[in-house]
Amino acid sequence: MDAKTVTMAPNGQLVIPKEFRDALKIKGRARFLAVREGDQIVLKPLERLEALEDFRSLSAKIRKKILDAEITASDLFGEEEAERLGLAR
Repeated sequence: MDAKTVTMAPNGQLVIPKEFRDALKIKGRARFLAVREGDQIVLKPLERLEALEDFRSLSAKIRKKILDAEITASDLFGEEEAERLGLAR
C-alpha cells in the first residue's frame, strides 16, 4: 500500500501527492466522491464513477433490446460459452 502524509489547511483543503495524481492520471480541477468508511475518508475520482454509471445505463438499454428481440445468450456467445457463463436457457 502506498502511503504519504498530507496536511489539511485550515479551510479543509488537502493536496493529493503528485506521485498519486500521476499514477492515477488525475489532472486539473478533478472532482471526487468522498466516502466515510469508519474512521477513514476514501476519495474516488468522479470521472471513473460517471463512466461506470454511463456503462451500466448503456448495458441496461442493450439488455432490453436483446430481450425484446428474443435473442438468447446462446445466439450471442454460442451454446457452450453460454452454459459456461450460466446464461443458457
